[in-house]
Amino acid sequence: MRIFRLIRNNLLIVSAGAVAYLLSTFQDTLRLLAKNVFGDELVASFYLLALAVSLVVFLGLLEWGLRHPKSKVPEDRLPPKLPGLIVLVGKKVDDDKSDKQSAKYAIQYHLKDAQGNPGLRVCWLIASDDSLAYANELKGQFSKQVDMRVRKVDYAFELRYTYEVVSKIYADELRAANLVADQVIADFTGGTKPMSLGMAMACLPNDRQMQYMTGGKKDMASVPMLIKFKPG
Repeated sequence: MRIFRLIRNNLLIVSAGAVAYLLSTFQDTLRLLAKNVFGDELVASFYLLALAVSLVVFLGLLEWGLRHPKSKVPEDRLPPKLPGLIVLVGKKVDDDKSDKQSAKYAIQYHLKDAQGNPGLRVCWLIASDDSLAYANELKGQFSKQVDMRVRKVDYAFELRYTYEVVSKIYADELRAANLVADQVIADFTGGTKPMSLGMAMACLPNDRQMQYMTGGKKDMASVPMLIKFKPG
């Protein structure tokens, strides 16, 4: 038990070391894979670095959750309530309680602005085959208030598919929705881990706003935390 507590309390350090070791050991294979995906060695190296940063951030969030299971998100870490939201949708299991479905609460958070007026105008739901039915359920639930758009990821366990879908939304769909990137936030809580990493990699290069849903337990409401990668 003592060893477990020691590992738990130093999870971020241990995990960051493990990520560094794995990237070092398999860097040639990973670089070749990234080069095949992105077509340029410099770009591939950048995205491998972004992948490492993303992994460490995710592990940091896990450590924070273990250390502060009942903590509320500080006011200065709450994301602004914005008119545009891109959210990953996880698979809905029949015996799951509704408070385990983060996508629903991510949408609800942005429905009203700080003054209580209608806020969220357009929401993109990113779903895989397994979560498509639940995405359509959410679309039906909120379609009277928000322009809900479902976008399907071809394969949930390869990050480039989510990367491409999210990148296309920012590049091709925001303008038609009368939005700019600063009015949109991406929620990477749901979906598979490769989907979360794919979304993070699409957002990192342009410092796009991201959030992660915390809580969702019996004694703690599901609340988003603003995720910042820019130093300072």
